[in-house]
Amino acid sequence: MTGGRFAMHRFLPILTLMIACVHASSSLADLDRATVEAIKSATVYIEVLNMADDGSQEQATGSGFVIDPRGRVLTNQHVIDARIEVSPNRYVPATEQRVTVYFHRATPREEAYEATVIKAHESADLALLQLPPGNYPSLS
Repeated sequence: MTGGRFAMHRFLPILTLMIACVHASSSLADLDRATVEAIKSATVYIEVLNMADDGSQEQATGSGFVIDPRGRVLTNQHVIDARIEVSPNRYVPATEQRVTVYFHRATPREEAYEATVIKAHESADLALLQLPPGNYPSLS
């Protein structure tokens, strides 16, 4: 999953916008309602189940943002890491991985979607997921 070049330059404008929104206001209460709703609608909860041939399993959870209406999700690489810790600092690779993305319960979309990992960059701790074809609420 970490192979290939991760086009981080594509996501820097989005990350910059998110950081600017937070830093431009002294608190989240200063953000206008439309901005808060847009961010909330594009925020997702992610569950990952990693399974190995020996029967061991590990679950991870995290959050992310839908960054475009086609269903691309930006999250952290450590959330979707396809390894299972079998003892302290000893890992085995997962032979199967299920990534499920849930939209925020307060939005009209309360559904779960299976996602695939498109790219991951371990040192930047970023990962890009793809939801099934559709039109999703996003930050863009």
